[in-house]
Amino acid sequence: SIQRVLRAGNFSRPPPRGLACKEAIYTGIFTDDATERKVREYFMKISGRPLLCDLTNVHCTLKYQPLKSEVEQLPFGKKVKLRVIAYAVHKLVQTLMVEIVDEEVRELAVTAAFTHITISFNRKRIGPQFSNELLMYGQVVPVIETVDGVADGGLLIEGTVGVFASDMNVYFDREKMPKPSIQPAKKGKNKGKGKGKKGKKGQK
Repeated sequence: SIQRVLRAGNFSRPPPRGLACKEAIYTGIFTDDATERKVREYFMKISGRPLLCDLTNVHCTLKYQPLKSEVEQLPFGKKVKLRVIAYAVHKLVQTLMVEIVDEEVRELAVTAAFTHITISFNRKRIGPQFSNELLMYGQVVPVIETVDGVADGGLLIEGTVGVFASDMNVYFDREKMPKPSIQPAKKGKNKGKGKGKKGKKGQK
């Protein structure tokens, strides 16, 4: 059942040691406060459902646990359009499937099988990342609106490319991100290694 799938979640491999950017939790497209409110109201309108108890900061994840090279190549601060194309609801998580209009940034969205924005969830039961399983195994409802007589997708919003960092802040400028911490050299535990053992008293 979808309930079991959501609880099990997906399997993700950690990035190679030494290549991961420890200062970045994930890269993404982030919205401002006004857009957050607009998206939440839109979701309630098209789904007919109230929001769940825990709200997200309304973002679209591009890469979870990015590599250093991926952070260096990220177009920090770039304004990007997102279009809502579908939605899915569950008693534990609610999400919107979106299309990234910008082709360059669209290619950077590699973590999720379906680019999406998690709207709300129940933190005590599940994490927001399970939106991907909901979109994969649950019921997805397409959003089609007619503009000037032509069928089109749903709400069009704008976000900014940046990084959610290890200090729990969002950065739109690479130079302002937390700097890598320098680990002090470890002292050798086997001090005096190689020296002969002292003989016991009275030993011949």
